[in-house]
Amino acid sequence: MSKKFYIVAVIFLFALNVYCWKEVFILSDNKNLKVYFLDVGQGDSAFIKTPENHQIMIDGGPNSKALLHIARLMPYFDRSLDLIILTHPDADHLDGFISILQKYRVNYIVWTGVKKTTGDYQKWLSLLEQQKKMGSHIIIAKENQTIKAGRLLIKTLYPLESVEGEDPRQVNETSIIFHLFF
Repeated sequence: MSKKFYIVAVIFLFALNVYCWKEVFILSDNKNLKVYFLDVGQGDSAFIKTPENHQIMIDGGPNSKALLHIARLMPYFDRSLDLIILTHPDADHLDGFISILQKYRVNYIVWTGVKKTTGDYQKWLSLLEQQKKMGSHIIIAKENQTIKAGRLLIKTLYPLESVEGEDPRQVNETSIIFHLFF
């Protein structure tokens, strides 16, 4: 009788173990939208990962720190981003994208098309051309534009009209403003 008891107990514990691990794997399969605000110093950068594994970056920050952050947030072998959005081409938003575009292929690039005269801006334009040759889609932001990434919806609220090719005094005033819906 005691031998039977031990066999039943082992089978029961094994089944319980299988059930527990199944639940752990179900819980680890996160179905939530993840938004990371990256510490890049004096500047802006955010990384979004959708439940469908779309990877989106908003602004690159003032240096290559964003590159280090996304290397930790993405699988080692993954060298592509689905979408990047450059809200405006000031250095504190643009410069981090220089190192990112040199290392990653990007499917869609959204920006305003505003002109600047800095060296980093010229490098940005050169990298956009390289990305375009690799099949990237370059999109100039405009009002009511909608971008869909799985269940995530990005709707552009501003600029109200195209600012492409303009050379404004206050580049911040031409920034892309958008609303995320999930």
